[in-house]
Amino acid sequence: MRIQRFDGCHFTIEFVGYQFPEETDYWDGNWLQVAVSAKHPDGWWHATDPSLLTFEAVEFAGWLEALAGAGTGSRIRFTEPNLSFESVVVDGGTAIRVFFELESRPAWAKSIPSDEFWIDFPCSEQDLRGAATALRQHLERFPVRGTAEAD
Repeated sequence: MRIQRFDGCHFTIEFVGYQFPEETDYWDGNWLQVAVSAKHPDGWWHATDPSLLTFEAVEFAGWLEALAGAGTGSRIRFTEPNLSFESVVVDGGTAIRVFFELESRPAWAKSIPSDEFWIDFPCSEQDLRGAATALRQHLERFPVRGTAEAD
């Protein structure tokens, strides 16, 4: 999934594998290696870390779809706090605010206080639905493994 602004700032998220490829239980078997790259007005960076569970990625796609129909006012967080997303109003329109923490934050921004390093991306309803579709298509390679009842 990639979102970008008119000024060249962008955010890309890609699932590159399971953290534990041989594991099949619901918890350990569903950690995804997540590659993010972003361009901020102050610089560009790339990071890869096991920062989402497969079922959280599915929830994220659903959040984007719901946002496409509902507008602004919600935030989604995950077990690992590397990334979170919030819908905000910027210049009178809907935007996705991407928060970068811990391993997903560039080295040059480590001194900025928590929850204060983000990039806003204005998004249309079509952009949001396209991002959700891209996530779901990418997740086809990484289905949820095991069942919650098994743990």
